[in-house]
Amino acid sequence: MKGPRSEEGAGLNARHGPAIVNILSEETFDDLTRLAAQLCSAPIAFIHVIENNQHYIKSGIGLEPQANPPDLPFFSHAILQSDVFIVSDVSIDPRFSTDPRVLSGPLRFYAGVPLMTDRGEVVGTLCVMGPSPKVLHPDQIESLRTAARQVTCRFNLRIQLAELKQNTQEGKLFRERLAAEHAITHVLAQSKTLSDAVPKILRIVCESLGWTIGIFWRVSDQVSALTCVETWQAPSANRSDFEALSREMIFEPNEGLPGQVWSHGAPAWIIDAAEEPLLARASLAAKEGLHGAFAFPVRGQNKILGVMEFFCSGKRKPDDSLLEMMSNVGSQIGQFMARKQAEETLVQWAAIVESSEDAIIGKTLDGIITSWNSGAEKIFGYSSEEVLGQPISILFPPERLNEFQEIQDRIAQGESVTHYETIRVRKDGKRIDVSMTISPIRDNAGKVVGVSSIKRDITGRKEMEKALRESEARKGAILESSLDCIITIDHEGKIVEFNPAAENTFGYRRADVIGKEMAELIIPPSLRERHRTGLAHYLAAKEKKVLYRRIEMTAMRADGSEFPVELTITRIHLDGPPLFTGYIRDISERKRTEEERDRFLIQERVARAQAEEARRHMAFLAEASTLLSSSLDYEATLSSVARLAVPYLADGCVVDILEEDQTVRRLAVAATDPSKEKIGKELIHRYPPDPGGKHPLQRVLRTGKPIFLPEITDAMLASVAQNEAHLKIGRSLGLTSAIIVPLLARERTLGAISFVLTDSGRRYCPADLALAEDLARRVGMAVDNARLYRAAQEEIKERKRMEDHLQFLASHDALTHLPNRVVFTDRLNQAVERARRYPKLIAVFFLDLDGFKEINDSFGHAIGDRLLKEMAERLTHSTRRSDTVARLGGDEFTLIIPDLSEAQNVTIIAQNIVNALAEPFSLEGYLFSVTASIGISLYPRDGTDAETLLQKADQAMYRAKKQGGNLFRFYSPPHVSDKN
Repeated sequence: MKGPRSEEGAGLNARHGPAIVNILSEETFDDLTRLAAQLCSAPIAFIHVIENNQHYIKSGIGLEPQANPPDLPFFSHAILQSDVFIVSDVSIDPRFSTDPRVLSGPLRFYAGVPLMTDRGEVVGTLCVMGPSPKVLHPDQIESLRTAARQVTCRFNLRIQLAELKQNTQEGKLFRERLAAEHAITHVLAQSKTLSDAVPKILRIVCESLGWTIGIFWRVSDQVSALTCVETWQAPSANRSDFEALSREMIFEPNEGLPGQVWSHGAPAWIIDAAEEPLLARASLAAKEGLHGAFAFPVRGQNKILGVMEFFCSGKRKPDDSLLEMMSNVGSQIGQFMARKQAEETLVQWAAIVESSEDAIIGKTLDGIITSWNSGAEKIFGYSSEEVLGQPISILFPPERLNEFQEIQDRIAQGESVTHYETIRVRKDGKRIDVSMTISPIRDNAGKVVGVSSIKRDITGRKEMEKALRESEARKGAILESSLDCIITIDHEGKIVEFNPAAENTFGYRRADVIGKEMAELIIPPSLRERHRTGLAHYLAAKEKKVLYRRIEMTAMRADGSEFPVELTITRIHLDGPPLFTGYIRDISERKRTEEERDRFLIQERVARAQAEEARRHMAFLAEASTLLSSSLDYEATLSSVARLAVPYLADGCVVDILEEDQTVRRLAVAATDPSKEKIGKELIHRYPPDPGGKHPLQRVLRTGKPIFLPEITDAMLASVAQNEAHLKIGRSLGLTSAIIVPLLARERTLGAISFVLTDSGRRYCPADLALAEDLARRVGMAVDNARLYRAAQEEIKERKRMEDHLQFLASHDALTHLPNRVVFTDRLNQAVERARRYPKLIAVFFLDLDGFKEINDSFGHAIGDRLLKEMAERLTHSTRRSDTVARLGGDEFTLIIPDLSEAQNVTIIAQNIVNALAEPFSLEGYLFSVTASIGISLYPRDGTDAETLLQKADQAMYRAKKQGGNLFRFYSPPHVSDKN
């Protein structure tokens, strides 16, 4: 076992603790905590999470409601370990034996495994506890480690899913893998045999994760090789030759992909199976288009039980996270196989109630011996190796073979045969007298599948009885040595003989009872008259029905205590009045044994019924969880959940959601009677519940507490009806019982789910309420998660819109929305670079409005701003789409006219702009005539860079301004312009 880590590196205050606590549900880990409890044979198991020195329990099995395990001192030790931390007996461990929190509770055993995320953060422990000292076997410790790895794997998947949910493809991959792992866990929890589970697991992996063919290879201990026991391929695939070849192949260690995985005990990945020389099926794989492949071991306790292998049609790069997940899946399957093997062994011995000196024999309905205890070996002389698999008839004498069919017919009808006396034959040929009790063995469904018999050798007693009848002369010796009570009475019922066994059993001395009436001594008062009447009737009518028969009755000891006995009466044939001898055996122990066996059988039937009900509930909840996790569209999903609840849990199911304005929206209605679905949908609209009213639905929404109505009376309907018409509709639904539970998440009531019974004749019980609350918790979390997801998506969209807006403002003028100086300069530089490669002219316009300041000062900035916006629109409309119009500030605008073939085109464009701006502007009832002075520079004549071109266009603009405005001028050198 590895040593502890230092507290400094343990990550006790992990940053991701709150995310784990918030995003992980208890149901996510219920299967793993239950598995940990079973593997370690511990009554308590749970997952403990710590964050900022606060403790949480995410999933608990076997915890009392008031229990608070995180208060115990073990966690501060377990959380710092790097491996399993075990306290086998608290009372002798000085670290914990004196802790008052341990002394005040029944805890004696604890084991915990630290849980570490991929980031190296320890977030808690997987724990098992029990009230008795316990030493874990190495196999149990390894199973606990495996379960912990599966917990951390689910931690990591959930964390990665939360962090990567903005990346649609990666988020989908994580959800698919998590859903696949949940589906496989569900299959293992629901399946009864390996043959039931394997095809479903192969299909889940192929369909969920995109693989075409799945193959399960099982280790055959007889031949020390891998043999194919199951395959699955996509329905659309046509690869029967590859599948057929795989079914016929056998792999030895290190042979092929399955043999390598078996030998090395680790998963393996092949990018292209068609090019893999070690793959015996490479040529056929290439022919049928199979390329990518991977395999992983199915690991049991300390050995590999099999290998799962998968192929797909495309090449695939190795996926470490997938291999890690499937390795954990392989451990789950291996544990399932080991558990099923143990259960099969237990079933074979389920009918053997206790060890006994009597022969306890199990056999099939056909009479084939399946179990043979040590008592049977002593009585019949056969060892178990000699008789197992042999017919029970080897114990029958030839003349009694007909008894077999008579007994089997009664057993097949479910009857038991008790205290049946007959003769059987030992191995050495000796015949013995036996007393048998034979009972049917039933399976979980109550069907008779076998026979259990208890046989007692009564040869000694029979020989004694025969000897007594044949020779009274040997009476004294038999009386003294018999283990049974032997009492002889005369025709008056008075005791004439009382053997030592009778003295020990009844508490009387022989000398004290001789000559006294037996009825007064050992017959209970309530039976004495019956005994006397029977004796008189025998003497008068000479009736012999009571002689030589075994009779069970009640006897009484000297201290007055009563106990059951078995009685056989014989007559001693002597001259004179008759004498009668009773052989009495105390059967208290046998009765207790039979009562214990009957009680055990009853408890077993009840436990099986409860287990079956729990399995059905788990299957129902697992299917509901699958539906809830299959889509973030909770409105459509809840309709499916409602239909799943009908008719399993209800004759009718209604899901209501509480909107933000506190109104109730009926989201889903399902019923066994379709006509009642329509009524259920219309009722909420015609008679909406009053928020402060007495309607059970509104009370649940208001209080967040469930309402349990095992019986719905007419008075209840009348109390919530809004009028006679409403009451009439309520009566027509025929409601007999109901459960309404809130949908809760993060201490908020999101809605309610209602279950009702009508015509099925059922009534709800507390177990149904618990199931309904469990389903409601899952539905509430699903609704909350879906809403949170939608809110996150809306927030992302709004943030993107703001970023786009800020980016726009950074590059455009806020008033006119034209490009600003930065964008203008960048585009001009781009145009210059392009013109250098492809020789073209570029014209740069610099515009300054004439008289704008007077308008702005006279009419205000509002009019001035509107005028600038109108000016920007005219300039944009007067230019080409490839041109750039920008505002540098104030009333200055610039234009870039690229890709010109000759300067004459610039003159036409400039004149069009002057004409367009000459039209008056109409603003708030005023007409404004605004013109512009325009300066123009040309590339490459006036400059070869953006700064020079803009500067010279500006100089040309000033020349146009000096010449009176409302015109354009090209740049010309100063000596030229001075002359003009």
